[in-house]
Amino acid sequence: MLGLEKASNETQGQVIGELGLLILQLSIVKATEKMTNEQLIAFEELLAKQKPEEIQAFLQDNIFEFDMIAIEASKEVIEEYKSGRNEINGYGEVRV
Repeated sequence: MLGLEKASNETQGQVIGELGLLILQLSIVKATEKMTNEQLIAFEELLAKQKPEEIQAFLQDNIFEFDMIAIEASKEVIEEYKSGRNEINGYGEVRV
């Protein structure tokens, strides 16, 4: 699917990890676009604490369609990766 079949396990892991991070970043950006000012303030406070479990819970509790946002972000990042772009959506570069 990602064209990594012939890559080493180390390279596969690196690419998948980088894609996962880009998907998370894009999902968060898209979710913040749907937040109220109050939600944004609370979310920024959570980000400062750097507690992934609380951040995930906040997104699930406050953004009704967060699962759909994450699915769409996954599709977008994977399609851009498969199209051969190293820079994905301005969020980062995947190095193979």
